[in-house]
Amino acid sequence: MDDAFAKLEADYCPPLDPALLSAIVSDYDLSDATSVQNARETLDQLKESAVVEEAAGFDPSGTGAQEEGKNSEQRAESCPETGTSQTRETDLTSVSNGMSSLDLDDMVGEESGSVGNPEELEQLDEDTKVKLLQDLFGDKVTNFSIRHTLRKCNGRWQASMEELLNHVYFEEAEDSDGSGKIATKGIDAFAGDGTVRRGRKGKPKGKNVKGLDDRKATSLPTSPASTSPAPAGNRWKTASEDIEFVASRTRIATPTVSSVYYEKGASVPKTIGTLLKATMEESKAIVTDDQAVLSSARELGYEFPGIAPDYLAAIIRLTHPSTTAAHELAVALTTKPKDSNGGGIQLLPHYAPPSLDEEVSW
Repeated sequence: MDDAFAKLEADYCPPLDPALLSAIVSDYDLSDATSVQNARETLDQLKESAVVEEAAGFDPSGTGAQEEGKNSEQRAESCPETGTSQTRETDLTSVSNGMSSLDLDDMVGEESGSVGNPEELEQLDEDTKVKLLQDLFGDKVTNFSIRHTLRKCNGRWQASMEELLNHVYFEEAEDSDGSGKIATKGIDAFAGDGTVRRGRKGKPKGKNVKGLDDRKATSLPTSPASTSPAPAGNRWKTASEDIEFVASRTRIATPTVSSVYYEKGASVPKTIGTLLKATMEESKAIVTDDQAVLSSARELGYEFPGIAPDYLAAIIRLTHPSTTAAHELAVALTTKPKDSNGGGIQLLPHYAPPSLDEEVSW
């Protein structure tokens, strides 16, 4: 029986694979001549199909016959009875398929070699990873953001790419919105300027209430704001926006920011500087990797040389892991405040309402 199997293997391997031959022959009784003949008929059909496919350059794996030479050597070693070694030249179809395969060679460059899988990407040095990410995102992400994200992700290329993709997505979402920021979720979304507020329904006013309204309207002094445009409303809105800007990027409580803001005369740079100085020691507990903080602060200092190193480190710690927030705080800290016509927050007079206990004259 072993001799019959060896003879079949010598006759049909190659082009058939020995494992395929063994699987087919296991269905037949090799001790029976009729069964052996039936097995040969089946193997003849498979052998003929295999020869036709090899002649046509057919590659069922879809890899463009790139490993054809390797498979041929393996088949020759597994079938030593043939006594021949086959060598085949790659045809034009295989060459075209191989050239059309997509990889990251163009992105890495000649010095980094071929990169074919995520494991090889993770083994690249930091400069090569930065170059890959810079080529991938273009001018949408700064070099500082890429290096900071890589260090924050412990040099992992895949994790850095995913975080930068999220960063670009939110940046584009903010740019596409008319207000310049993503719409607020929750109850704050209904507190916009365009919201129509309805008053409570009540009974029609009587003559006595109407008389009180007339007296109150005539008793109020005439304000200059009624004849000239008053920027008071805009200044309150600007103050609210400034406080929200600082609080959202430093993650400091809004009441604390508001107190410092008004104490410093509604100056954003002075407010940021005071908060940074007050939280220098506390912010060290947010990010414990001092080397990463110093490296990021040094890179931020290249763009803002006028900021002291201690303040740069405090900015990085308070805004971690957002490099965008760090950059925005640095810009606000170094920007000269605009001159205002009123010289600060304008206080509006508040008059006491008339007493309802007074007798109403009919």
